[in-house]
Amino acid sequence: MISALPSLDPQTRTALFFHTSTCGVMSIKDTPSDNPWRSLFWPLSHTHAALYHGIAAMANFHAAATHPSFRIEGVDHMRIAIRELVHGLNNNMPTDVALATTLTLAFAEAWDQHISTGIAHLRGAKILIRQFVTSRLILPSSVQQSPSEQARLSRFKTLYNAWMYIAVIAKLTSDDENETGGPVEMQDEHDIFAPHGYDDMVDPLMGCAQSLFPIIGKVASLVRHVRLSGRDDIYVAGAIALKKELEMWMPSPNAPYIACDDPAFDSSSCIATAHAYKLATLLYLHQCVPSLAGHCTDSQPTGELLELLVSVPTSSRTCVVHIFPLLSAACEVDMEPMREIARQRWVELSRLLHMGNVDRAFDVVEEVWRRKKVLNDEWKCKVGFTHWSSVMREWGWEVLLG
Repeated sequence: MISALPSLDPQTRTALFFHTSTCGVMSIKDTPSDNPWRSLFWPLSHTHAALYHGIAAMANFHAAATHPSFRIEGVDHMRIAIRELVHGLNNNMPTDVALATTLTLAFAEAWDQHISTGIAHLRGAKILIRQFVTSRLILPSSVQQSPSEQARLSRFKTLYNAWMYIAVIAKLTSDDENETGGPVEMQDEHDIFAPHGYDDMVDPLMGCAQSLFPIIGKVASLVRHVRLSGRDDIYVAGAIALKKELEMWMPSPNAPYIACDDPAFDSSSCIATAHAYKLATLLYLHQCVPSLAGHCTDSQPTGELLELLVSVPTSSRTCVVHIFPLLSAACEVDMEPMREIARQRWVELSRLLHMGNVDRAFDVVEEVWRRKKVLNDEWKCKVGFTHWSSVMREWGWEVLLG
């Protein structure tokens, strides 16, 4: 698209790519009103240079996956965004603007490096989230109910959810010892959000799995402790509790899944995607805490996971968040016909998202397949060596699976 419009100036070209391509991978609903990056944050960027350059960096790095020359512009925008953000934080920049900018920088870094999760930006975002909630708690009730403050709260909730999504996904592959994912523990957080019925909304990235992501974050934390300690037996009790929590989780029965004008969004795919994340997390827990097998009689949900993902048509917008569950499923299939199905899914995902981290994730899948082929049936005794997380650590990769 970009190469066909050489006469456009860089600013117009960036805006066009952001609206027609980047916004589409930032939300499972992509109508003008349903995609918050288009409806809320693009207008806000007109009056905040840091946010504009953060969005421009994100869009140019996204474009660079298919048009490498745009990486130079992305680097320039990212440098300016960081400079403007630092200046703004020292001069009372609105917290929601700072948070939005920080998240664009996290996505931009992940899309540029392909093997990085933008973890440093996520830690900064967590600090801003705490600051926002703390500042709101001391506001007079009359100010809290004002239209401007309600609009700010709406933007913040969207940003909080976006942070939750990327921070939890980042924890699955990052060896960083600092906690970044899972809910920010702060007083009265639920009371701030509950009056707006957010629990019953379909989130742009988490879909109808908003309440599932904190559990995924806890699983990722437990697995990290297992990895750092070199032992899993001492964490079995926690693993059993998380397994039960995952198994009991179900999407909210009240969510208005079909309240969307986007023909590429459908409620059944939204629900299937949420269940795919649930199964992928259960699989991850079983694989990374082997001692759990001695306390459970049920089998690992490998075949069911791929079948669930295949049930979602590739035309569905929910596919934009399928990287993690597809990686989990693809690595576990052994028969060539099933691997070919998984391979075609990766091709479609790469075509849909145009993001380098998708291709790097599939590189990891192919290495897992290669290792299992070399080991033949012995791979079942060497699960650690053939697990996708082991491959990433050996290669020094932290691919953002989202």
